[in-house]
Amino acid sequence: MGIENSPQLLNAIRGAFESFGWDRLSFLSLTGKSELMMRDVLAVHLHQSLGDRYHVAREWSSSRHDLVVFEGGVPSTIVETKFWTAFDSLDSKKRLSRNPKHGLLGALEVDVRKIKETRSGVGVPGRDFGATFIYAADPSAMHSPPKGVVKYESHLAKGSAGRALDALLDDAVAAFAEASKEIGVVASGCIGHGKCWGSEVFFGAVIVEVT
Repeated sequence: MGIENSPQLLNAIRGAFESFGWDRLSFLSLTGKSELMMRDVLAVHLHQSLGDRYHVAREWSSSRHDLVVFEGGVPSTIVETKFWTAFDSLDSKKRLSRNPKHGLLGALEVDVRKIKETRSGVGVPGRDFGATFIYAADPSAMHSPPKGVVKYESHLAKGSAGRALDALLDDAVAAFAEASKEIGVVASGCIGHGKCWGSEVFFGAVIVEVT
């Protein structure tokens, strides 16, 4: 199987982003919606690292699963990804909201149901995961980007006010890991950091296994 456990998936995520470059990832995360970009970076890494025995797909099937690894023509791993700011995770209403468009927990629950429906239809077991990425940055510490350049600037500023970014990221990741523990958290923590416009950007992940 291409991805046999959560440590292997976490290592693949770290490897993908390190290869891509944390500074490049920081820039792209700050200047636009980055959920699909992060998925694509991971997909390319898996395509290159798993070898010809496996096939990696994006937006597969009518459910448009973010990332699927096929072995022998069968989906052995399905991964759904989401991307939020640390402020989103630390806001209890947003963190616990069941609204999939505006709440972290709701978005994860929809992904889990979607994976379970597909896995049931396929009729063969696999190792499936939901990966929620969280990032922390401080716009006030950057080299004066013009207004509107930094996506979600107000959220990032609210979350980072008076806080060390690494501690902020740790708290945000821990909060969502606690919120989603009943779904089945198998890994969480900081996965890396880069710089953009002179300021650090920290990235974390909460990974649940869908059973």
